Amino acid sequence: MSRLRVFKPAKVKPVKKWRDTLTIESLADDGRGIARRHGKVVFIDDALPGETVIAEMRTAGKRFDEARSVGREVTSSDRADPPCTYYQVCGGCQLQHLSDRAQIRWKNERFGAMLSRLDGPQPMTPFTADSLHYRHRLRLFFDRGKLGLRAHGSHSIVAVPNCLIARTGLSAALKKVYAHSDWLQYAHAGELHLVEGAGDRVAAVLMLRKKPTQAALDNLCGSFPITLAQVIGEGNVLFESPVQLIYPDGELSFEPGDFTQVNPAINRQLVTQVVDWLHLESGDQVVDAFAGLGNFSLPIARAGVQVVGLEVDDAMVGRARMQAAEHGLDNLTYLSRDLFQANALAGINVNKALLDPPRAGARELCEALAASAVTRVVYVSCDPATLERDLAILIAGGFGISAARWADMFPQTSHMESLVLLTR
Repeated sequence: MSRLRVFKPAKVKPVKKWRDTLTIESLADDGRGIARRHGKVVFIDDALPGETVIAEMRTAGKRFDEARSVGREVTSSDRADPPCTYYQVCGGCQLQHLSDRAQIRWKNERFGAMLSRLDGPQPMTPFTADSLHYRHRLRLFFDRGKLGLRAHGSHSIVAVPNCLIARTGLSAALKKVYAHSDWLQYAHAGELHLVEGAGDRVAAVLMLRKKPTQAALDNLCGSFPITLAQVIGEGNVLFESPVQLIYPDGELSFEPGDFTQVNPAINRQLVTQVVDWLHLESGDQVVDAFAGLGNFSLPIARAGVQVVGLEVDDAMVGRARMQAAEHGLDNLTYLSRDLFQANALAGINVNKALLDPPRAGARELCEALAASAVTRVVYVSCDPATLERDLAILIAGGFGISAARWADMFPQTSHMESLVLLTR
C-alpha cells in the first residue's frame, strides 16, 4: 500500500541584515550609488562615487543587495545640499544631493558611453535650462484624505504642498489645492493631474479609482478650488468642462489630458535642433512618427515641405488635423496608424523621418526604416536603453550616427532626453 506523500516547502533561511562600510564606485542608471560587498553588487540610496558610506541592508537578492546610507566617512565634493525640504521622503526627485554641474557630467558620461558602444561620435554640448521651477505638469496621488507624491521607495503618499521643480503657475495652483482640500472627502482614491498653460493658467484632471455617487460627484466638482477640466471614474468620463490651453512659451493648443513635454524651455531647444538636423529642402517629404498634436510636425511643415504625421489615437489625429488647419498648413497630413506594427509606413512615400516614441521605443518602425529608401532620420528618445536597441537596428540597415546630443529635460532626476541624427 502506497503512502500518501505530502509536499512540504523547504524552509527559507532568513537573511541576516548587515551593516558595513563601503566605498562607492559609480552611479547606477537610476542614480543610486554602486558598491561591492564580498564581490556582490550593492545599490545604495543617497551615495555618490568616491564616498565611503556606512550602508545598511534593505533587501537581499541573488545577484545584488539594496541598501541605504546611514552615515558617511568620506564625502564627495560633488555632494550638494538638497534645496527641497521633502527630498529623500518624496520619490519625485533622485539627484538633488548631486550638484547641478555633476548631474550634467554624469548624464553626459552615460550618453557618451552608449554612443561609444555603437561606434558613434562624442555627444555635442547638452541642452540645459533652469534646474528648478521647470515642470508645467504634475501627477499627484490621493487616498482617503491624503494627497501628494509617492514616497521614496514605496506607494505611500507624502504631502508636498510646495514642489520646487514646478513652474510658478503650477506651484500656486498646488498650494490652492492643498489650502482648500474639502474636495478630498468626496474622492476616495485616485490621481490628480495638474497642467499649466501659457499665462500661468492651470487646469486639473481627476482620475477616480471608484465611481462616486452623483451627490458626491456634484460636491466634488463644486468644491474643487481651481479649473476642473475632467473627472474620470473607472475609465468613464463623469464630468467634463472643455478647457483649451496654450503650451507655455509656444503656440501649440492642447487639452489638460494630452501628452506634452514637461519642460517647455528644453522643448523649445529640441524643436529648433530637430528642424535644423532634418536639413529641409524643396521637394522633401517627411514623416513625423508619434506626432501627437504636432509639437514637431507644425514647425517642420512651416518650412514648406510635405509632412505626414502619424499617431495611434484617432481622436488625437482629428485634433491635430484641426490644429494644422487653424495654422493654414495644407502641406501637413495626419494619419492614424499602429506604430508598433511592421506595416506602419505602408503606402507612405517619404525621404526623411522623425521619431519621438514613448519609453518602449520604436523597434518596428526602425526595422521598416532600415529597409526603406529614407536617407535621414532624427530620433528623439526619453529612454537610453530602447534608444540604443533601435539605433543598432538602423545602423545594421546602413545608417550611421552623424550627430548626437542630449537634453536635461528632467533636472534633479535620473531621466534624460536624447536626440540623434542618422544619415546614409
